Amino acid sequence: MSKEHSVRLRLIQYSRVASIIGATAVFFSEIISNSLENFHAFQLYCIVIAIVSWWFLRYTGKNVSTQYEVATNTDADNFDKAQQDSSIWKLLWQDRKSVV
Repeated sequence: MSKEHSVRLRLIQYSRVASIIGATAVFFSEIISNSLENFHAFQLYCIVIAIVSWWFLRYTGKNVSTQYEVATNTDADNFDKAQQDSSIWKLLWQDRKSVV
């Protein structure tokens, strides 16, 4: 959080917009799935929402600004990240196979 009043007001505006988007997402899920009569459409809608949410969170993480400087060890981080990414994809693929 910032000590500047204008930045805090902007964060409050962003949170209100996010609340409105969340409420409309629930409304559209009700419409798209026909009150959960079409469960497959509901699942696809949830997957789309998850992908869009992931993209926004990733964008936010890449463009975050902070007053503190973050020190990183790039070689160790890259190795850990590559190992972590591959294991996550393996788990997701296994889950997908078990669902289908």
